[in-house]
Amino acid sequence: MRLLQVTFLALQATALVEAGFIKWTLHSSCYRDAAGADDPATADAIINAVETAKKWASNGETALRNSNIPLIGKNLKKVLENLLGTGDDYKTKLDIAREKFKLFKELEGPIGKDGPPDARYEKSQAWRDLAGTDEHHKHFVISCRPDLTVVDPDNEDAGWTDNIRGVVEQGRSDLPTMLSQEAKPWTEIMKLPGVPMAVTRRIEDPSQDQLRVVASVTFHPSYLNHLRQNNWGAWSDALFADNTRGDALQEYRVKGRARPVDGLLTFSIVKTMFHEMFHLGPWGAMTDASFSGRAYGWLNNIEDKFTDNPDWFAMLAALIELYENGFAGKKYIVTDLGEVKRR
Repeated sequence: MRLLQVTFLALQATALVEAGFIKWTLHSSCYRDAAGADDPATADAIINAVETAKKWASNGETALRNSNIPLIGKNLKKVLENLLGTGDDYKTKLDIAREKFKLFKELEGPIGKDGPPDARYEKSQAWRDLAGTDEHHKHFVISCRPDLTVVDPDNEDAGWTDNIRGVVEQGRSDLPTMLSQEAKPWTEIMKLPGVPMAVTRRIEDPSQDQLRVVASVTFHPSYLNHLRQNNWGAWSDALFADNTRGDALQEYRVKGRARPVDGLLTFSIVKTMFHEMFHLGPWGAMTDASFSGRAYGWLNNIEDKFTDNPDWFAMLAALIELYENGFAGKKYIVTDLGEVKRR
């Protein structure tokens, strides 16, 4: 009996040490405006997006597990088969998704939130202490606009310094482009090819000093400006009314490959945040570029079912959230055609 107690305590201690191994915090652009004044609305929106993404993952992991229980999970399984496939494919993809969703439990942050005004978040002592460890590459900073310094304004090839990560970059990057687009309306910018809502930076397979280079998730400032003006992309009665109408599918078909479920998620900061996590090292450092333009959207994801695609995971989590919790007391299913219908 004594041996069992000791073993249990040892396992419990190990769990405590390992819990929350992915630390995160905010860059000053997410809690101060351009004039340097406090911006609690933006900070709260980003923090809430991370916390809601964690809830999506927790609920999603439970739902995935239950979907494979005979009779109990039959109806949910039928809905999920659009993204997971059937038979052995269903079980294989279900296991992959469950393990990735479990990683959200390891998110701890924002570090330094309750510090004094000039020593909060990324400027807190707690975050500085983390920066001195070889685990820092697993951690990340969320930024609401790029923080860059041009190395030599007269020499484009000299590159620029990513001040958040403390590294000099060269070559093409979305970060300088995002700054140049900041003042333009997102509704115009989003029509340009290849414009991201956010950019995730990390070092793949870091070694030596690279182990202490933090990762970053930087939101396009124009995208955030649009969200500020539109209730941070939160679901609303009007949004659901537009995308659950009887003629919604036909209207989307006329315009292209987007579907009503895409309409619900296009401006969702939670879905975007969920997606970005899978670009980070702990989730596998997945990329969008390898899918030849097919990384996004309902149709691409149900046709390809790639389990190394961040958007596939985000779409799966959103589908489960709609089914299990819905919106405003109403629960929804997403059909194979991408329609959103009441359960």
